[in-house]
This record gives sequence, C-alpha cells and structure tokens, in this order.
Amino acid sequence: MQDILLFPDGPRLRDRLSHGELCVQMVPRVLANHTMGLALFFAALFLNAKDRLGLESELRQIHEALTNYRPVFHPYSIIVSMIIDVHERISGHHWVKHLSEGEIQEQVLVHNETAHFIIVKNKVDDHSKNVMEKMFEGTASHNEVRLWLKRIPSLFLHRPRVEWEVLGSLRRTAADLVVIGETVERSLETRSQMLEERQLRSRQRATHRRMLKSIPLVLICMCLVLIVVCGFVIDINSCAMWTDKKQKFQRRFLRMIEKYCQNLKSLTSSNKNRWDESTTITAEFLNKLFMYSVKTNINEFDSNVEL
Repeated sequence: MQDILLFPDGPRLRDRLSHGELCVQMVPRVLANHTMGLALFFAALFLNAKDRLGLESELRQIHEALTNYRPVFHPYSIIVSMIIDVHERISGHHWVKHLSEGEIQEQVLVHNETAHFIIVKNKVDDHSKNVMEKMFEGTASHNEVRLWLKRIPSLFLHRPRVEWEVLGSLRRTAADLVVIGETVERSLETRSQMLEERQLRSRQRATHRRMLKSIPLVLICMCLVLIVVCGFVIDINSCAMWTDKKQKFQRRFLRMIEKYCQNLKSLTSSNKNRWDESTTITAEFLNKLFMYSVKTNINEFDSNVEL
C-alpha cells in the first residue's frame, strides 16, 4: 500500500487523486488492476465462509501475488536497482574493450587487500562474501548479482530514523555512481570512435590518453564503493542497534564516500574531462578507504565499539 499511496518515487495515487492532479481515466490499467486486487483482497477478509464460495480461486491468486510482492518504490528497493545498474556498466563488456586488461588486473591486485577487509568487516554469509569478491574481481555475472540482491531479506515498515538516514546517503552515492558510469561509458565510446576515424585534434588525443590511463583506477574504486554500498544494504537492519559512537563514525564515513562520488562526477563530466584530478582524488580516497577498512576490522577507532 505504501508503494501505491505514499512513497515519493511511486505513483502516489492518494495525493494526486485527492488534490485533483490526476483523473481516474489517466490511471494505467496495470496500476488500476493492482489497486483493485489489493482492495478486493482486504474486503474478502471480512466475508464469512459462505459468502466466499466461488471466490476461492481468485482470492488464492491474489494472495499468492501479495505474498511474493516486494516493494518497488521503497528507497531500499531503488538502491538495489541502482547497484544492479552500476554493476552491469562496470562488469566488463562496456568498458574493458577500450582498456588494457593488464592495467585493470594490476589495480585489482594492488587494492585486493582493501576489498578483503571491507568484505570481512560486514561479517556476511559465505555466499554473499563470494558474490562480493567476484564483483570486485569482475567475474560476477549480472544475473548472479541481481538474484543475490533480490534474495536479501529486509524490513520495510516502521524503520528507525538512523536507517532512513543511511538509506538516503546510500541512495545519493548509488545515484552518483550511475551517472559516473554513464558518463565514462559514453566518453569512452565517443572518443574511441573519433580516434579511429582520426577526428581528434592533438589536444584531444592527449586528453584521451589521460582518460585511458585514469579509468582503470577509477573503475576499481567504483567497484570498492559498490561493495561498501552492498555491505550497508545487506546489514541495513542492524542500524537500529548502533551505539552513538558508531552512528557518528558511520555517518562520517558515508559523507566521505558521498563527497568523493560528487567530486568524481563533476571532474569526469563531458564539459570538464579533468582526468589527472580524477586520478589524484581517487588515489587519496583509496588511501582513506583502506584506513577505514583496517580500523573497522582491528577496532582501532574505539575499543568499546565493534565496527
């Protein structure tokens, strides 16, 4: 019901109908059928057994649909969709064909320890750990990641404030990753085609070389950020149990990630193409990310707080 009526990214039928923003004839049939099915099911709950005769088949179908339903417009669901989108863009075939496979694997080896610490920090089950490791190595299939994320259980009603704050931060970070992925993919395609057709001037060719040199590091960093986002998503239900010190630390960490993604989005935009600066801020961020992953695994931050 929140999907249909309340969530800002959803259709918000109650608001739009009651405020005169939408007439009944404009409601899509699929949405109307979903709303009517939900209303009929709730109405049938108050019928006695005699009045339900002849409706068992229809009610069973509606009950099965509702039982298997997962929210579409909840912030958690939107973040999961963004993770899947980003992973599809950076998982190999979109970018690697324009880059040196050796340089990418070199970055994987250099930052493998950071990825290991981040994954271990989340204390996830073996299957989740395996999927996250494969995501970093670039060997996880798009379908494997999608099925894994869809299978992760989560609570959706009456969530504490800190959880909504974390979800908001994760959503902004995931949205920036989507934009960065789209921008870099488009730049690679366009510049590579122009280079093949000898349409790049000398200065543009230099920019293209800097971009090719910078992207492997940016790609690995995006993978690490994506793993961090996945870790928070997997463990989102534990936010309510964080101590005040842990909340403060995690908020600071999430703000650091947000700031990096915002800066990277700006520097890699088509009207800037500042790839040297992108490399610099990415290297600095990776150092901070490594320190965070080490601290949270050996409890350097606070001996009384388990991170």
